[in-house]
Amino acid sequence: MFKKNLEKLKKGIGETIDSGKEAVDSSVKKVTETKNEITEGISNVSNTVTTKVSKTVDSVTETVDSVVETVDNVATTATVVTKKLYNGVETVVATVKIVGDKLVKTVNWVLGFSIFILEAGLTIAAVTSPVPTLIGIAILFIMGKFISDIADEVEDTKTQKKTKKAIETLKKYGAIPKNAIVKTDLVEMNIDSEAGTVSGKILKGDFKNASLESLSISEIENLAHYAPEEKTKELLEAYLSFRKKKEENNIEIVNS
Repeated sequence: MFKKNLEKLKKGIGETIDSGKEAVDSSVKKVTETKNEITEGISNVSNTVTTKVSKTVDSVTETVDSVVETVDNVATTATVVTKKLYNGVETVVATVKIVGDKLVKTVNWVLGFSIFILEAGLTIAAVTSPVPTLIGIAILFIMGKFISDIADEVEDTKTQKKTKKAIETLKKYGAIPKNAIVKTDLVEMNIDSEAGTVSGKILKGDFKNASLESLSISEIENLAHYAPEEKTKELLEAYLSFRKKKEENNIEIVNS
């Protein structure tokens, strides 16, 4: 009897253990499923947040790119004008545009230089004529001075004195020929003060028959350094100064 009851007890305990084990397994399964659901939920939330943040960043980037493009467009088309009083009326003699990373100034030379000459108390004669080297130097100097004015360059005391001397020299000479021809042993120049251009050629040496326009700044500097006489050196230096001012200030001359 005791043995039979013991077997029943063992069977009951086994069933209870199996039942408990099933319950535990079921609980573990539910916990695992819940964990997976939570992990999946977190992943979905993370993906959603990442996607939204990414879209927001892309949107902000597009907006910034759009603003930069707009600023670039505005900068490219931004125009500043330089006006001079002409016959009692303010007249545009130069315009400035921002192109890329530099300023380009377009100058109406015929009008602007005419006003400059009048203000200086000088006149231009519509003739082509040879002039002494000193006069050629003075013409080149005041042409460079006009570019400095357009470019808003501030003159030092030394340059101011040179400007004053050049103007006095030209006043004593009289009317400035529209085309002034200057010739030395080394170089011949045609200075068109009305159009704002200088052409010419080298008469001897390594650069014989080469045009001034075809020579580089350094080549002309070398010619000036080894010039056989002081006046030729000063003439080449005056030409260099005029040319450098045009190039350094991105001056574009138009005549209309």
